[in-house]
Amino acid sequence: MNDSVARTGSLGLKLPIHAATAWLLGTYGAFLLIGQSSLVRDMWALSIFVLAAAGALWLGYWLSARRYRHEPVSPPEGPERLRSVIRLTRASAIYLGIYGLSMLVAYGAAGAGDIIKAVLNPGNAYLSKFDVYQQQQAESSNSVIQILTLASVLYVPVGPLAVIYWKRLYIAVRVLVLLGVGAYAAYYLFIGTTKGLGDLAVFALVGLMVRAVRPIQGGRQRTRRMLLPLLAVGLAFGGYMTYSQADRITSVGGLTGKFAPNPAVETVLGTDLARGLAVVGFYPTHGYLGLSYNLDTTFEWSEMRGGSRAIDSYFAQYGFGDSMADTTYPARTEVRTGWPQGMYWATAYPWLASDLTFPGVVALMFVLGWWWCRLWVEAVYRRSTLALLLFAQLTLFIAYIPANNQIGISRPATIGFVTTIVLYAVSRYTSRVHQRRAAEGGPS
Repeated sequence: MNDSVARTGSLGLKLPIHAATAWLLGTYGAFLLIGQSSLVRDMWALSIFVLAAAGALWLGYWLSARRYRHEPVSPPEGPERLRSVIRLTRASAIYLGIYGLSMLVAYGAAGAGDIIKAVLNPGNAYLSKFDVYQQQQAESSNSVIQILTLASVLYVPVGPLAVIYWKRLYIAVRVLVLLGVGAYAAYYLFIGTTKGLGDLAVFALVGLMVRAVRPIQGGRQRTRRMLLPLLAVGLAFGGYMTYSQADRITSVGGLTGKFAPNPAVETVLGTDLARGLAVVGFYPTHGYLGLSYNLDTTFEWSEMRGGSRAIDSYFAQYGFGDSMADTTYPARTEVRTGWPQGMYWATAYPWLASDLTFPGVVALMFVLGWWWCRLWVEAVYRRSTLALLLFAQLTLFIAYIPANNQIGISRPATIGFVTTIVLYAVSRYTSRVHQRRAAEGGPS
């Protein structure tokens, strides 16, 4: 094995789990230091579960990684592979553009002036979206948005693929990517929500990780050149989120008193922005308080529909059974303690535990870690696009664990995830069939 392959196998193989462990333990540590940890009734139970879940993810990944320590690196992509990547990136960019423009129209944006106004007043934009959403629900939405929801798997590829292959994309494709991402981002800015922007940031981060470890010519140099613009984007995202949250809590009556700004920060930035930073710090930490309340709630099985509100809504809509929403841990914990499941988070764990129990969630995290490592190997070393897309979506799930089950909370996310799994499974099956036929000497 040459030096570059050995270095890639030892360092790059562990990059995702190092990042995930730092994120999960870091957010919990922040909760203990600056969060509302004093309100937790049983700190031992909460800490044991959080550490067990993060530890199970790490252990599953580590055991899986032992199988791939000497993973051979596939040769560089040929012209046909690049053409396939370009086609998928282009399709994803077009999808984001159509989705963003369709949603802007659905939510009442009449032009660029309305978007700029919403950006400058994100609190009012956030409140206004609920009136439109309720109207859409009453009108059963529209066919264009329904079709876009069914094709939601296309919102994933542009993030990682554009970052990995940016220098190899045609200028026209790059422009298309910027336009598509811009329209998609404009929609979320118009409704005063940063969720979609966060998704794109996670997918772009996956692309950066691949770029950082994949043994391609000039890859390390290009990665260093990408760090500065990505850092700028990250700072811009964090700055806008701070401003957005500050404006939101000012617009929503009764919230300003719940977020006391840090006195030192208030002196430098002023009361509003300092309070916005307090809310930003509250975002990735307060779910652990909700989790502690859920750990005190008794188990009631949700018939494998509690972990995904999207799947549960489809079951109820098409007559496959009554909704199980009221049986989930978060719903019953709200009745018992008043912790509002629709306003505050409780991490992803109680949603999954509604189907699997909390010990079952720990076991699931182990399996997830095992599978996550395998997808990373296939994406980086075997250059599988489907593995990359599935890895990106699982990374999104892990990134949102301190908040909620992001993969199961909305129909587009759930449909995109399920579609990718099906495509990946079919691809694996056909590949094995071809390999078996080739080994038997028959036509592939």
